[in-house]
Amino acid sequence: MQMARTAQTDASAVCGREENQLTDSEQSAPLLSHSEASRPRLKFFIGSFVVLAVLGAALAFKVASNHAQLRGESPVALSRATRLVEERRKLLDEERVLLGVRNQQLRQEQERALMRVTKRWGPETSPETAPPETAPPETAPPETTAPPCSKLWAPCGGLGYTGATCCEEGTVCTHYPLLAYSSYRQCMRPEQPTCGGVEPGSSCEKMIHSLKVDLQRVPQDLKGMWTGMDEKEYQMYAHWGIWEESRCPEPCADGTCFVVLHVEGCDTLDTWYCSHDDGSLKFACCCKYFHEEKALDRPTDVDADLTHAIEVAGSDSPSLFCTAMVMPEGYEIWLLREQYAQGKLGLFACNKWAVYSNTSLPLSPEGKEPVVRTTLINGSLSAEKGGSWNTALNTDVFIRFWETVLADPQAWACDWIVKIDPDAVWIPGRLRVLLQTTQGPLGQPEPEAGFWLNNCYLGLHGPIEVLSRRALQTYNVSRARCQQGAVSKIGQEDYFIRECFKKLGIEQVDAYNLLLESDYACGEHASAPGVKPPCFSPQVAFHPFKSVSTWMRCHHEAINHPWALPAVPATDPPSESNSFHA
Repeated sequence: MQMARTAQTDASAVCGREENQLTDSEQSAPLLSHSEASRPRLKFFIGSFVVLAVLGAALAFKVASNHAQLRGESPVALSRATRLVEERRKLLDEERVLLGVRNQQLRQEQERALMRVTKRWGPETSPETAPPETAPPETAPPETTAPPCSKLWAPCGGLGYTGATCCEEGTVCTHYPLLAYSSYRQCMRPEQPTCGGVEPGSSCEKMIHSLKVDLQRVPQDLKGMWTGMDEKEYQMYAHWGIWEESRCPEPCADGTCFVVLHVEGCDTLDTWYCSHDDGSLKFACCCKYFHEEKALDRPTDVDADLTHAIEVAGSDSPSLFCTAMVMPEGYEIWLLREQYAQGKLGLFACNKWAVYSNTSLPLSPEGKEPVVRTTLINGSLSAEKGGSWNTALNTDVFIRFWETVLADPQAWACDWIVKIDPDAVWIPGRLRVLLQTTQGPLGQPEPEAGFWLNNCYLGLHGPIEVLSRRALQTYNVSRARCQQGAVSKIGQEDYFIRECFKKLGIEQVDAYNLLLESDYACGEHASAPGVKPPCFSPQVAFHPFKSVSTWMRCHHEAINHPWALPAVPATDPPSESNSFHA
């Protein structure tokens, strides 16, 4: 249920104008009036009338010819008249074809006009709810079978959406803007105040009492809760897990954070990005209470693996070549510029780095010499969306990206190669610690074909991809094999590259603590162990953060916990046993 509450976004981001923005031509285009919309029917009526008239004329000629034969008139004259009728019939057939084409054009113009209307009204209204500019047509449209209403958390609207716009009983179609889909609508529970208290005698109060009883009878069923907890913990649990029966409002701040951070996670846009304080306890737990907390003192009571991790932390080894591909327009270039300006953060903290784009873009601050620019990559960087999850079909783009990496001498000068998305917050020093572990395959001699790190039990996810220099060499020599067979038909780059690596015999190393994502993309809670916000977690990377302020906020929290280190690769998928933390 919680996975469905936030549309996957992957989420990859949309550049350029948003769905509900208009070009100048769209803004100036006139809307189709009622008289214009009725023009196809008028033309069809006129055309039908003309056809009937001609058919009548043809019938008259036929009758006339029969009578002429009875009167002994010339067969030649009758033949000429028949040919004349046939020519007129052909001309009318052509006219009807042209009229049909024009009718189709008018219908298309009407559809485009309706789309302009939708764009002008914005996501809060639609052509169905807006007042008509003219009176409705006299005749009702033919009845059609309406699709079944969407269920709770299912989509119910947005530009380009063609499914049901109604929601099942007890839910409402609510505007729920996403970063990559600003007009998105989703079936949600009825709107209510963002947070509130428990009314005496309400179903919420009764449910809280029932939870307290259950906690004494079957404590194992309540996800680690205990007797004597703050009342708002029970309220939060009832609101999150059993809302239909309890109708508990979300509790307001202040309060304790066990259910928010241990059970639920910071899984909404507001609580992941911390951009809008709605007064709720959940926002306070995810964004306020712990933000300035620091843990800078070197820990002493630690196990052997963390002791080793602390010893190698801060080392420049192994060497990293870190690279990203950036669109020429949009938020990505600004994220990278700010990372460079504020102390060379992220990939700029690697031993060597390169940023590729199909346009030469400045990365260094304006006025600073020498000017640091992106490295050119040939061709377009845009990709269509498709597949089961409507993700970017970007394999062809990233094949060219990897060709550019292969041609870059810096890549061959380092031990490991890292492809990172610009909107991923990450700490290169943590990756070095993970790569120097003494546990698992990374603690053993590297095979001839090399290593690559798998960051999710469901399969590699694209925000961060890590491979050894030997793996890059294997790909360089044998990549043509991935351009044949089933692998060559994979549209998503991360799916393609992991299947290609498997086909080439590059050894996979599971390291699920390499990446933490916001929307349960790999089944993990959007929080940190120890009941803390997400960016306190001992992960290498956190994704996504698509604005400078949110990126820097997460980075600030991460570096304030320098000993939150991924000491060994996590190989157990998120589950109850590890509190859904890799």
